[in-house]
Amino acid sequence: MSRPSVLVERADRQSIAGWAFDPDRPDRHVALSLYDGPGHVVTFVADMVRDDLREAGLGEGDHAFHVNLPGHLLAEPVVDFRIVDPATGEELAAVSIATEEENLAAARDLLISKLPWFLRQHEDARDRARWASAYLPMLMSACVSTYQELRRALEAQAAARREPPPSLDGLGFDRVVEGVLSRFPILEAPHFAEPEVSIVIPVYEKFDFTYACVKSILDTNVRASYEIIVVDDCSKDETLLAPMILQNCRILRNERNQGFVLNCNRGAREARGRYVFMLNNDTALFPDAIDALLDTFRQHEKVGAVGSKLLFGDGKLQEAGGIIWRLGDGWNYGRGQDPDEPRFNYVRPADYISGAALMLPRDLFLELGGFDTLYVPAYYEDTDLAFRVRAAGYKVLYQPRSKVTHFEGVSSGTDLTQGAKRYQVVNGRKFFTRWKSVLEGHALNGVQPEREKDRGARFRTLFIDETTPTPKEDAGSNAAVTHMRCLQNLGGKVTFVPADNMTHLGQPSTALQDMGVEFLHHPYFWSVEEVLRKRPDEFDLIYLHRFNTADRHLGICRALAPRARIVYNVADLHYLRYEREREVGAAGARTPAEIAAFKARELQAIRSSDVVLVHSDVERAVLAREGIDHVVVVPWVVEGRPAATPFEERSGLYFIGGFRHAPNVDAVAWFCEEIWPLVRKACPDQTFGIIGSHMPDAVRSLERHRGVRCIGFVEELQPVFDGARLTVAPLRYGAGLKGKVALSLAHGVPCVGTAIAYEGFSGDSADLMQVSDDPKGMAKRITALLTDGARWRKASASAADFAAENFSMAAVMGRLGAVWSEGGVSQPKALRGLAIAE
Repeated sequence: MSRPSVLVERADRQSIAGWAFDPDRPDRHVALSLYDGPGHVVTFVADMVRDDLREAGLGEGDHAFHVNLPGHLLAEPVVDFRIVDPATGEELAAVSIATEEENLAAARDLLISKLPWFLRQHEDARDRARWASAYLPMLMSACVSTYQELRRALEAQAAARREPPPSLDGLGFDRVVEGVLSRFPILEAPHFAEPEVSIVIPVYEKFDFTYACVKSILDTNVRASYEIIVVDDCSKDETLLAPMILQNCRILRNERNQGFVLNCNRGAREARGRYVFMLNNDTALFPDAIDALLDTFRQHEKVGAVGSKLLFGDGKLQEAGGIIWRLGDGWNYGRGQDPDEPRFNYVRPADYISGAALMLPRDLFLELGGFDTLYVPAYYEDTDLAFRVRAAGYKVLYQPRSKVTHFEGVSSGTDLTQGAKRYQVVNGRKFFTRWKSVLEGHALNGVQPEREKDRGARFRTLFIDETTPTPKEDAGSNAAVTHMRCLQNLGGKVTFVPADNMTHLGQPSTALQDMGVEFLHHPYFWSVEEVLRKRPDEFDLIYLHRFNTADRHLGICRALAPRARIVYNVADLHYLRYEREREVGAAGARTPAEIAAFKARELQAIRSSDVVLVHSDVERAVLAREGIDHVVVVPWVVEGRPAATPFEERSGLYFIGGFRHAPNVDAVAWFCEEIWPLVRKACPDQTFGIIGSHMPDAVRSLERHRGVRCIGFVEELQPVFDGARLTVAPLRYGAGLKGKVALSLAHGVPCVGTAIAYEGFSGDSADLMQVSDDPKGMAKRITALLTDGARWRKASASAADFAAENFSMAAVMGRLGAVWSEGGVSQPKALRGLAIAE
């Protein structure tokens, strides 16, 4: 006969109640014998009907028991009961019941008057342990605050009398407290009147883990304001001294044991923060763990829950978000793997996030009713919550920058057949029943986990650029990043490869991962070819950005990914730029033969791709003359916030552009030599600021001109635009859409530029198109905008309106959506139906 599972759910001075179930014979009603120590009390059968047991999958639910306890069984202060299998004599469960209850005052009296007597009477170690387990929690809970008050009062009195403080050693309690404090020195959390985050730590004993968890929070130097709420589920260990040890933490103690679900819910109800961070006590936080979760809510829209990357104590990956399979069983994605692998290190939607480290907006958590009490005491409550968050229209995201060590099994063990852990099986059945219709779209256990963990992706893109984008330094990087965002918004998963330097560069690479882009880098991948050989047939779309990328890698992409549509973004037509460079006689211009050879290579790459992206109508027309018609004009997203700063409070004009781009070096030199002296003569109080990364000495030397300031790289341009009257783009050669012009217009700052600078801007308003190729004409326009407030205001409004209409996310997505329908190439199945009208 199989061993039945027995759970005692309640044991007090009135009764013992619970359930017993034989999983091998679900129709059997289990017989049980109750023993008072060695004496047999009664034999009974667990056959009472309960709806919750039936819903949990325990047969028909008729497996509960309830035994009333007569008073004569409860004469001793502590009574031990055992539940035994009458057929085998095997003990199935045991429980101790304390039969006396004292109020707080009586508890203090008992501590003072009876503790020494009890210790003398109970010489046997087992008797002491029994007594301590029944009485000590009550006494400690009642006396911790009293002890602290008494200790402070005695120390104050002694100080006033200039005497040493009296000892409390006669009680033994003082020595107990000092012993605990020697192991757990007092921790002091910061106090915030209005915390942004409430860190809720549900605990049941294991104070050493609770202490280490709180210490790890304090050690990480959280940037956000926060509070720590420890919800104690009737612990009997040093947790009773938590109010003394964990200073400025809120300690909530339940009157009776409630389990993980109700413990967490109570903490959330008591929380004051905008966000609640549910954190197991058997965890330790890495730096940035909390702030990274908060960043995710700020960086992504409609986020309802964010979870951390969980690590084992040895540093291996425990979980990078969870996968739920069709039958409701779950996977800790990445378990036992290298946590630094690229596939585990980008923000992505997850089927569920472990409740061991989970952050939600407090209002949403309470609106959803918290963790569902259907899953009391624990297990599947976090999975169910994730599904309910999604059903309410919010995202559930995994944030790998939030790293947390989770000492799995400390709280509930790992054996699914006993203790609280057995509810993982019971509650899994409840979860499957509730979400069966949703799970029908999931794969069966273990089938293509790499696709299932990105199950929401409508198509998959491999985005290849020369290097990791640095959007604050060059327009090409802005184009790359915003197009990746557009592809994501169209429903795609984006995997990025920096083909010429596959190093993870820190912040620029992390910024992509925070966007939700999978960033491939060495030592895990060393080349584009290795990516395609290791991950064959994965990508529906391969996006090649800039000429060098297409020139070097288009052939291998076509060979190893024949089903993928290849999109080539030229960024700008290099050969067109080189031809213009030669026409103006710029230093270092290429020879006609060199330009012709380069043109042949560039056109070959263009003809070999399925779709070509350009940023201006001029370039599309140039390619049309070469007989190339699979071209789509797509700008990039330019985000700006026009400031309300009035004209009268603004001053100065600026050039903004990276100086690794040769046309920019030529432009500022030409401007300072030919145009600025004319402007300075008319407006002697104005200054010209040159802003840009990688500024060479040739540019810095331009400060020899009066009123010119070489500022260099500026991390945040918004303050510049908030105070500037205008910008200039005096480009004598170049190609493509000019980011410096678009950025200025988006901020409502008029830009005076050459015709080449304004290529790609199709506006016909004279207020918008501040164009001149003649030094005198450009100086005249600049002077007018610097001195005429009415004219400036009209130009500013026209600029902001044009940018909002042409460079918004919606506008660029509309054009990029045309990639799927233009070009005369059959569309991969995964991309059908994605076209968006321009």
